[in-house]
Amino acid sequence: MIKFFLLVLCLAFSVMQTVAQPFRINEVMSSNGGAITDSDGDAPDWIEFYNSGSVSVNLNGFGLSDKKDLPFQWIFPDYTVNPGEHLLVFASGKDRLEPPIFWNTLISSGDDWKYLVPTSEPATNWRLNTFNDTNWLTGKSGFGFGDNDDSTIIPTAKSVFIRKKFTIPDAALITKLMLQMDYDDGFVAYLNGIEVARSQMLNMGILPRFDALASGQHEALIYWGQSPEKFEISNLSSVLKTGENVLAIQVHNVEFTSSDLSAIPFLSAGTSKKPVSPRIIDILKLEGSEFHTNFKIDAAGESVYLTNQAGQHVDSVRIGVLPLNASLGRSVKNPLVWAIFPTSTPEKENMGPEFSAESAGKPVFNIPGGVFSNILKVKLTAPAMNDTIFYTLNGSVPSLKSHLYSKELSVSKSTVIRARIIKSGFLPGETVTNSYIIYRTKLPVISVSLDSLDLWDYNTGIYVMGPNAETNNPYFGANFWQDWEKACHFEMMETPGNKVIDVDAGVKIFGNWSRANAQKSMAVHCRKKYGPEKMAYKIFKTRPFDEFYSIVLRNSGNDWNNSMFRDGLMSSLTTGLNFDQMAYRPAAIFLNSKYWGLLNLREKIDENFIAANNGVNPADVIMLENDGFPLIGTTDDWVELTSFLANNSLISQANYDQVASELNISSFTDYFASQIFYANHDWP
Repeated sequence: MIKFFLLVLCLAFSVMQTVAQPFRINEVMSSNGGAITDSDGDAPDWIEFYNSGSVSVNLNGFGLSDKKDLPFQWIFPDYTVNPGEHLLVFASGKDRLEPPIFWNTLISSGDDWKYLVPTSEPATNWRLNTFNDTNWLTGKSGFGFGDNDDSTIIPTAKSVFIRKKFTIPDAALITKLMLQMDYDDGFVAYLNGIEVARSQMLNMGILPRFDALASGQHEALIYWGQSPEKFEISNLSSVLKTGENVLAIQVHNVEFTSSDLSAIPFLSAGTSKKPVSPRIIDILKLEGSEFHTNFKIDAAGESVYLTNQAGQHVDSVRIGVLPLNASLGRSVKNPLVWAIFPTSTPEKENMGPEFSAESAGKPVFNIPGGVFSNILKVKLTAPAMNDTIFYTLNGSVPSLKSHLYSKELSVSKSTVIRARIIKSGFLPGETVTNSYIIYRTKLPVISVSLDSLDLWDYNTGIYVMGPNAETNNPYFGANFWQDWEKACHFEMMETPGNKVIDVDAGVKIFGNWSRANAQKSMAVHCRKKYGPEKMAYKIFKTRPFDEFYSIVLRNSGNDWNNSMFRDGLMSSLTTGLNFDQMAYRPAAIFLNSKYWGLLNLREKIDENFIAANNGVNPADVIMLENDGFPLIGTTDDWVELTSFLANNSLISQANYDQVASELNISSFTDYFASQIFYANHDWP
């Protein structure tokens, strides 16, 4: 759950300097859990500036720092902020000075085009905006012969000519223009009649005839989950104009008898100012840019200083401990006053509810959660006399509608108590959760608590059939087949009952057909938006590490209604072979304080699992499943390897050595031998 702490503000220096300095710090975030991401997909902290004056400000030489005695820790390049404009700078430590570039895809797959499948040479001006294309057909891209990646099917031909008009309100604002083509086999592209890109077509600068053939074979890439090729368009002032433009492309086959042809164009514009409603196409993987400082903001609290070229501190702000995804910004009512905004507004005017510097504290339990064998008397206390504590017993986060705490609670059966302080004018306090499990076992005990509606509601509960379930096993379409993640609290207790893990996290139903079982597998994920990003405990004694980003509570799959330990036993017996095994440990599970039977604690196979077990960087891990579908990363290497295998005999020692350099043959052999030995009927 979101955590709220005391925030201490220092206002005096900010107020005095803001009066004389129109370019100022406007909003900051020191605990970004995904409120906004950078071009790398990360969620760094950030500082937003605003020019409240009437003249433009060139920032060349301005300094930004989190140390008062080091004013030029990070220095702005040549960049101008106009009156009324905001500027966002990520405090990431990445140290990037390239001016911001924000992409907006103007032309995408599925857009309407005018097209012609020529049987003779078209008019020479077909590439120009003035050409009358009324007699051409209209179709959606992609164009091709109908091999599963085409929206408009055309007859077999040597070429297809396509045109699309688009409007640019102000061409001067566009600093980059990117054409991306998914094509088979060659093409030439023109913008307002000027050639801007060519591939697989010979005689550069000469217009290919309609019956020309591509110089070589080229396969389309999107079908394989890869990004289309990029062709950056230069000399924008000479090829792009304000108002109506036309992109014209001729796509050619490698031979007349070829069975495939593809044409899916994309055109994207990069600007230094963020568009109001940009169209972002994920598969294009367009790399934007933004300013990144060489320092980060300490989430525990620190100051940020803005210094002009002359070395004068012109603005600064003291940032205390902020709730996750909340920002500290200038008050809408009075810009000289700083306030906390639960909903941040990066690159926009500050708005929405705002709160004063202090937040409510958190309640203290006289007895920590754990495993017990006797009746307990649980007492809650608040840091201030008049603080009001609200609590729940059903796993949900307390609100004003929850139970009002007035006296100690008697716990005679397994119970989850979640409590927080809520008072008018203050940010709600941190939710504190304690599970009191009345149970006898030598196994570890897991308690998962969450809003009961997130579990059992007919429309939104992750554990139920829901409105769209099929009637036959495994009930595809059921709620438990949806990729839904719900916020939860996760606790782990070890014998004799001490709590060793206590984190807010996300929980999802996990597995394949075993989801249809009455007792389902669950995956628990630590993420910044919930709280700590990992569980800091040595869950498995057989592992050398004590940090886990995710964990699986597994129902043993096909062995669920039999031994429930066959899966863990068999994988444990392969220890020492040359492939990774998921660690195994049975545990007693409690779901919203109800005993939920035994499930198996297993490692979650993801990039962190691969990294931890193989000593590599998680960012370098690529994971594919089934026939090469990418879960993490790209399929480039996989496609190259499988293509090589399909077209080359491994009788050749050179070919075998080539494959062995990319595939761990020993691991491959051990893995297959194990599956065959165990007669795994649910594989491959």
